[in-house]
Amino acid sequence: MEGTHSASASARQCCVAAILGAGLAACGASDTPPPAGGGPVVQGGYTITVRAGVTDYGSGRRGLALLAAVRDEDGAGPSAEWDAELLGSAGIVTAGAITYHAPGPGSYVAWTWPKLAVNTTEQLQLRIGPTPLDLAAVPFTAAPPATSLGIPQPRLALDGRTVQWPAVAGAAAYRCMISGQGGMAERLGTTPSCDVAALAPGSYVVQVQALSVNLAALGANTARSPALPSRFDVAEGRLGILVPDAGGTPLQLVAAAGALRFGGVAYIAVWTSITAPDGTPTGAAWSTGVRLIGGSAMDSATLMPYPAAAPRALLHGISYALRATPGDYLLIARSDAEELSVPVHLGAPAQLAEPTGVTAAGEPTGGGAVAWNTVVGATSYLVRAYDLDGFEVARGWAAAPSLGFASGTFTSGDRYDVYVLATDADMIGGAAPLQVAAAETTYPTAFTAP
Repeated sequence: MEGTHSASASARQCCVAAILGAGLAACGASDTPPPAGGGPVVQGGYTITVRAGVTDYGSGRRGLALLAAVRDEDGAGPSAEWDAELLGSAGIVTAGAITYHAPGPGSYVAWTWPKLAVNTTEQLQLRIGPTPLDLAAVPFTAAPPATSLGIPQPRLALDGRTVQWPAVAGAAAYRCMISGQGGMAERLGTTPSCDVAALAPGSYVVQVQALSVNLAALGANTARSPALPSRFDVAEGRLGILVPDAGGTPLQLVAAAGALRFGGVAYIAVWTSITAPDGTPTGAAWSTGVRLIGGSAMDSATLMPYPAAAPRALLHGISYALRATPGDYLLIARSDAEELSVPVHLGAPAQLAEPTGVTAAGEPTGGGAVAWNTVVGATSYLVRAYDLDGFEVARGWAAAPSLGFASGTFTSGDRYDVYVLATDADMIGGAAPLQVAAAETTYPTAFTAP
């Protein structure tokens, strides 16, 4: 999600900004921007310093991250809100307004725009000032990093009172943002954990960012032109959590978006896991859906139900209605008693080939055997068998290109259609992926049970 973060020594805030971007080459026209620098540039008694980098969700598509400090001789930001815009070689590259508002000592603002893809080195400008007619141009360079930050993978601690994650190499600090029924909260720190013990019962989204710049230290530094590293990079991981009523079991929702190719078209798919902190699955079945954040009613889909007692599942649209368009989506899971949600970022997942060479045969005992050719890049395979009324009769995951069904699965004389799906996610027992790719046979392989 596009976002801003501003801070001073006395206050910090976090909000989601409604800024739409089409990429670093967008509409409009302007003169060629001046060479990169990042400031400092003086405007109206304030010194402006800028650093750029990328925001990364591990989805294969990096967006733009930008850090700006606007300060007077006392190191304080302007009391009034300033206007800003981004310019590239083709003109303005954001369709919505950008503002800078961080009054007081230690002023800075950090923006992230996942939709503004950073694939090559780009020369850009931040134009910023007290009014739209009084903007100073601060040139800077946006480029992919030589070494990427790892993506934080937040999980609930066993007691459910802390969200923690493995330390990220290259991170100077972490930013933990919590939003939900109890409001919003933010914590900056250098330790890879975030206390959630004080949250009221309810459902929350936890966004954990690894930062290449220690923002808390920057906010405590009141220099007019603070010394900044050459880049500002952000890597984000997300987690949905349920804080239960007294005596209840906390739950966590982990998800990764991707694409399922069926019939030559890529549709959205979501790797999903709903468990207690120790990995124990719930005994409930969950209905699931996904919608494009900021999209219309057409940009949503009902997904396959999440099975009861499943530690993980690969979910896709029931009618294959929602295509895999890059962007931020919200996954929502509901049981009879609870609701969980988590945002997922769909970037550029790998493409797998459709399984080929599928053979299926029944056995006199009512069992069956299915085999197919290995798919390059696949880690797991899902086999589903349907009767002629379209009802799923059997399914199973396999790590190798063959699967057997137990005796009594199929009825003698009945015909069945078999589909095989390949995915690069380890559905047998592996760790959560950062993105997922899958491909399913377009046409079924039929057999009649002997």
